[in-house]
Amino acid sequence: MKPLSTFKNTALSALADFYDEREAQNVVSYWFEQRLRLSRTDFVLKLEEPVDFPSFEEDLSRLQQHEPVQYVCGRAPFMDFWLEVSGDTLIPRPETEELVQWVLETLPQHKLTLLDVGTGSGAIAIALKRARPSCTVIAIDVDSEALDIAQRNAKICGVAVDFRQVDVLEQSLPAADIIISNPPYIPAMELQTMEPHVIRHEPGLALFVPDNDPLLFYKIIAQQASTVFFEIHMDFGKEMREMLAKFGFDRIELRKDLQGRDRMILAQR
Repeated sequence: MKPLSTFKNTALSALADFYDEREAQNVVSYWFEQRLRLSRTDFVLKLEEPVDFPSFEEDLSRLQQHEPVQYVCGRAPFMDFWLEVSGDTLIPRPETEELVQWVLETLPQHKLTLLDVGTGSGAIAIALKRARPSCTVIAIDVDSEALDIAQRNAKICGVAVDFRQVDVLEQSLPAADIIISNPPYIPAMELQTMEPHVIRHEPGLALFVPDNDPLLFYKIIAQQASTVFFEIHMDFGKEMREMLAKFGFDRIELRKDLQGRDRMILAQR
């Protein structure tokens, strides 16, 4: 056993070449809190107390290979709950929380069937079912490994979601009143400018689309929907409006995220 401060200083020094100072501090805080079950207060007040940290060296090695700390620890927060995550699922982003909040603010109170397309870790589907238990929530993904994780997350959260393996490029979508989706939307050309932790570790299947058809998944989903909520690429707000109008949606509302970027859109026929 060593003092917590020894582990902290070793980690910050080792990660200095991979993160700026503030980001390194955040990574180490998250890592230690998860692995050692410390609160932020403990992290400050117990620095000189000895701790047992058997996974330290292995964890640090993974972080030095640009693996996201959420994958190293195996969990990530979303809304007011935690999710198991791995390289088979995206790490939930704040923008997706904003999308879910918008959906919940907009949904009528009566029972509905909600469909989450490309569920990944199950974040959107689980959040919707927790907030609206009377609704039927279906969640689909092409990746069986991601679905396994999503099912575990739903069980831990105590909600019943109907998970199905569906390839939207080949199969029709299940019937639903409202579709919510954060599909792949990053053109492959952007690989050159993305952070190493994303390129090397997050699932490309859930991120990238062909450069010549960046709205591929949106078009497939929109043709089978009457009401859709999408998370979108911040550079494609105009294109999304035009595409949805072309498919006959007469109510189209584009919203910005907290950073002032076009990141979500609602469309209804």
